[in-house]
Order: sequence, then C-alpha cells, then structure tokens
Amino acid sequence: MVRRLCCGIGLVALLLGGCTNTAEKMLNALRADDMASVQWEGIDEVGVLESDPHVIKPGQPYYTRCLATAMPIPEAQELILASAEDFGWQPQENLITDTSWAAHRVVDGTTRTLILSTELASCADEEGAVLHLTLTYQ
Repeated sequence: MVRRLCCGIGLVALLLGGCTNTAEKMLNALRADDMASVQWEGIDEVGVLESDPHVIKPGQPYYTRCLATAMPIPEAQELILASAEDFGWQPQENLITDTSWAAHRVVDGTTRTLILSTELASCADEEGAVLHLTLTYQ
C-alpha cells in the first residue's frame, strides 16, 4: 500500500514537473526576447506582469511590460513599433485597431505574438501606465 502511494505521488510529481518545465522554458524565452528588454528614451517601464509557470495547469505563457510616458501616445507607439519591426516582428493587419497593434514572429519553430495597446486592464494597478506591451504565443 505504501509503495503504491509513493509510486503514485512520484508519478504525479513527474507529470506536473514536466508541464511546469515546458511553461517555464516558454516564459524564459519571452523574457529573453529583445522586445522584453529594449528601452526607449522618454518611455519608462513602470511594471511587469507575467504568467506563473509553477501552477498546476499553467495557461498560455505571457510577459507584459506596463509603460509610462509624457510624450504623446502616438509618438511613443511609433518608437515601440519601429523597434518591433527592427527585431523582425511582422504586423498582423487583421488585428490592428484604434487602440491595439499586433504582430507575430516565428522563433525556433514557435510563433510569438506581440500586442501593444492603450487598453490597460492588465496594467490598471501600475501608476502612470499608458501603454502595455505583451509577448505571448499564438
């Protein structure tokens, strides 16, 4: 009985560890993306939000930068979008609206998505945030 219980616990730990390991690797890849660390003059990062790869069933990994600026938002967007294009992000025309801009890039066989938006639900608690830049997977 004890042996079965130990084997069962070990199997569950192994399975959960495998899922978390994949989610953590994916999150680390987003953290290492150029758009996760690039800096722009006049634009400040006031917060970072990211998925938790250590939960039992991790969802889609994401990395969000909450950004503040005193410059006009369209000017800040132009700077950020120029960097995205320099780093090889391709605009997704069907996902561009008045408040959001989206792009994708294939890295190591996986498609990443970048979203730049003035809709601040995810950064609502970050003082001064006027834009958020989210990296995730398609």
